[in-house]
Amino acid sequence: MTQRSNRRGNARIVAAIVAACGLVMCIPALAQSGQSCGINLASLSKSSGYPGDTFVMNGTWGPTQGTKIPCINMGGMNVLEVVTWTATKLTVRVPPGLAPGAYQVGVYCAMPGSTPVSSSGWLTFAILEPMPDMTSKRGITIGGAIGGAGGKFVPWGGSVVLTEAEALHGSPNSECAFNLSYDLGNLKAVPTSPAFLNRVKADSKVVSIQSELSLGPSERRQINTQAYLPIGKHTLSLWIDDDHTVAEAPPRGESNNVVRISYDLRGKCYEPYNPRK
Repeated sequence: MTQRSNRRGNARIVAAIVAACGLVMCIPALAQSGQSCGINLASLSKSSGYPGDTFVMNGTWGPTQGTKIPCINMGGMNVLEVVTWTATKLTVRVPPGLAPGAYQVGVYCAMPGSTPVSSSGWLTFAILEPMPDMTSKRGITIGGAIGGAGGKFVPWGGSVVLTEAEALHGSPNSECAFNLSYDLGNLKAVPTSPAFLNRVKADSKVVSIQSELSLGPSERRQINTQAYLPIGKHTLSLWIDDDHTVAEAPPRGESNNVVRISYDLRGKCYEPYNPRK
C-alpha cells in the first residue's frame, strides 16, 4: 500500500471516529497513561498558540497513525489535524473555534468511551486570546492625484526615480511635495484597539503622520497622505503603529510593521518653482 493511500485510510478512520464521538466527553484524566499501543508524549515544540496554528508533538508514535487520535481537550474532545506523522514527531494543527484557555494535548490509542483508554500522557497547551496583526502588503504610490491615480506605484522593497515635474510644488528647503497612498491591513479577525498612528519617514526624518487610525476584523483599506520629500537618494519607510499602542499577535507581532522603498528625487524642488502653475 502506498504512503498516499495510507494517509487517505487514516483520514477516513479519524473522520469516522470524530463522527462517532459526537458529544462524548473525553476528559484526559479518564485516559490512563500507558504503553498498550507503545506511544508516549515527551515534549511540545511550543506551549501556546492560536486556532489554526501548527506545533510538533515529540515522543514515540510508531510509524503510522492507525487508530491513534491526537487531541486537544478541555472537558470535551477536540481532534488535532495531523499534518505529518513520523515515529518520533507529529506535526498537528489546532482546530478552529477553540476558546482561550488551558487545554491538555495528547494522543489516544483508540476512540475514548465510557471506559479508560490508554494514551500517550498529556501536556498543557494554552489557547491565547486572539490579537490583531497589522501590516502593509503591497507598496506605496507616490505622486499623482489624491488616492494614487496617475502616480508611480512602488512595491515594498523596490525603488523608484522621481522628478520635480511630478511633484505638487516645491519648498524653500529644496523639498518636493507629493501625494502618497498605501495599503493598510489587519491579518486577523480581531479589531485593533486603541487608536494608533503611522509615521512615514525619509531616512530618519518624519515627513508625514496619520493619526487616530483603526482597523476592523480582517479589514484592508487605503491610506492617503502628503509629504515633502528631500531631493537626492533616500529611504522612504512606513512605520505602522509607531508608538506601539496596539498589542499584536505573535509570532510576527510588530516585526511586519516597518516597510521600506528607496527613491531618487531629481531636480531642485525650491520655491518659487511650482510645476502645477
